[in-house]
Amino acid sequence: MDINNIENLTEHQLKTVIRWIWNDLNAWSKNDDVIESTRLTAAMWREALEYQVDKAYQKNLSTEEQ
Repeated sequence: MDINNIENLTEHQLKTVIRWIWNDLNAWSKNDDVIESTRLTAAMWREALEYQVDKAYQKNLSTEEQ
């Protein structure tokens, strides 16, 4: 896999990939059959993803207000 392929994805494909990642991280973080360290790591990455999405969203809001 070449990470540079991300440049060739459409906006819709990028949004779909982000949703898939969030869903996977959310599922892993809440699955009691997964060892605790993996659940905590998945929760950390989910929170990081949520933070970055929210940060970009807030930046868009502040840009629109100007």
